[in-house]
Amino acid sequence: MDVSRNNPPSILFVDDEAPVLRSLKRLARSEDWCTHYADSGEKGLSILENTKIDVVVSDMRMPGMDGAQFLCRAKELQPDSERILITGYSDVQALERVVNDARIFNYISKPWDDQVLTSVISNALEFQASQREKKKLEELTARQNRKLGKLALHLDHRVKEKDIEVQQALSLLTMEHQRAQTRTWDLLHALSNLIELSGKGDGCGKFVSDTSVALAEKLGLDQASQDNLRLAGLLHNIGSLAMADYWSFRIISELDDNELKRYQAQIEIAETIMAGMNELAPVAEIIGKHKEHLDGSGYPRKLQGEDIPLCARIMGVVTEYALLHEGRLREGIKGHNSSKAYIENLAGVCYDKKVVSAFFSIVEESTLSRESTILSVDQFQLVPGMVLAASVYSLHDALLLKSGTVLNASHIAKLSMYESSTGNKLEIRVCNPVEEGVLQ
Repeated sequence: MDVSRNNPPSILFVDDEAPVLRSLKRLARSEDWCTHYADSGEKGLSILENTKIDVVVSDMRMPGMDGAQFLCRAKELQPDSERILITGYSDVQALERVVNDARIFNYISKPWDDQVLTSVISNALEFQASQREKKKLEELTARQNRKLGKLALHLDHRVKEKDIEVQQALSLLTMEHQRAQTRTWDLLHALSNLIELSGKGDGCGKFVSDTSVALAEKLGLDQASQDNLRLAGLLHNIGSLAMADYWSFRIISELDDNELKRYQAQIEIAETIMAGMNELAPVAEIIGKHKEHLDGSGYPRKLQGEDIPLCARIMGVVTEYALLHEGRLREGIKGHNSSKAYIENLAGVCYDKKVVSAFFSIVEESTLSRESTILSVDQFQLVPGMVLAASVYSLHDALLLKSGTVLNASHIAKLSMYESSTGNKLEIRVCNPVEEGVLQ
């Protein structure tokens, strides 16, 4: 028997026959038990009222109080004890009653085998020990759960406090990030305006940026791609700052080989500038590849087909249209209709068919493509509120006002003063006030 306890277990034997009690005493001598004996149920109850008993072993047939009655009372007095019934009769109903009412651990038939009886008592003690350990663990678990419950309430309160602090910190960080983004975009717009005002850009940075983003959205590109296109569109001309003034506004198809190489070099210059900043690497790739053509006739790397990223193919179509629309790319091609015909003729050869189709569906939904909306006027016909449909240049190709400018009195006075002081008539094209629309 392996029962962990400080004191030997106490066993109570109850039987009205003296020879049986003597046999039980002989049996107990070889065991490490503290034994008690009673020759009646009444005496057994008296012992139970005064002594802690671990296992009660009782005969069934006794005068006065029988074993069933005694064990039921024993259960009431010491419910944690284990109860064993010894009987020499096969009274099924009596057994059922004692099993149900007294909740006995086991029963043994007379005459018993000593080994069987000691084994049953040992099993009862082990079961009792396991029940005690289980009860201790349950009590310990209950105490720990109560402590954990209190700790959980405390932690929940602390977590809520910290959550409020974190949310406040995140709100501050978000506000600061938004302010930083706003400052960054303001700087980038300022840089884009500087490019346009330098007279070296194509005057269509905002149009290229906005239209490329709209086209990317229509084609189902993700937000990151749209953001990269927005920035690439604004800065696609940054390499032009390294170009010479005297040919930067000439029709590109009329440049000689040497001039064309220098003009095309602005793409690699722009890519190098942008690639110097890790966060702008995707933007640099778009700028560096947007002049490539599907058939390999583009520049600077002569890439073909799918080697050209979709974002670059998108901006390539938009920038080509902008240059054609302004009369900067091919002699005799200017405005929407001829620009559209040129690009559609090369769709699938130089330009992505899917991109071309989506692009013109966007452009033709706006008023930008309507030739009837653009009027050529003299400077004395200008009134505040008119919108320039094309950039206005001096005789020496210096940019005076860029395309998309909403004219005010100061702008009109500037143009009038230029014509008066130089004697040169400016080419001024404005949007029809009824249907305003312009490449911006």
